[in-house]
Amino acid sequence: STSIEFLSNVLGNTVILQTADANILTGRFNQPLIGKLLFVLEEAPCATHDQWKVLDSKLKNFITEPRITIEGKGKDQITVDNTCSIILF
Repeated sequence: STSIEFLSNVLGNTVILQTADANILTGRFNQPLIGKLLFVLEEAPCATHDQWKVLDSKLKNFITEPRITIEGKGKDQITVDNTCSIILF
């Protein structure tokens, strides 16, 4: 967490999203990722092997795809360039 705090001071809080909510990747609504350079997922709650497989497959897409689909509640889907790096603790 200390390194993430340092990066927040250097890059600014608006481009870093630090959370324990894996639903941002595994769920339908991922709008908090828009405009982020760094997504930090701390202590992802994966109680079962199946939950980890879902998170793993979503992580692979977000890590490797050059463009990602973003959707907010009650908003249309948009496709944007994937500028987000991911750190998983």
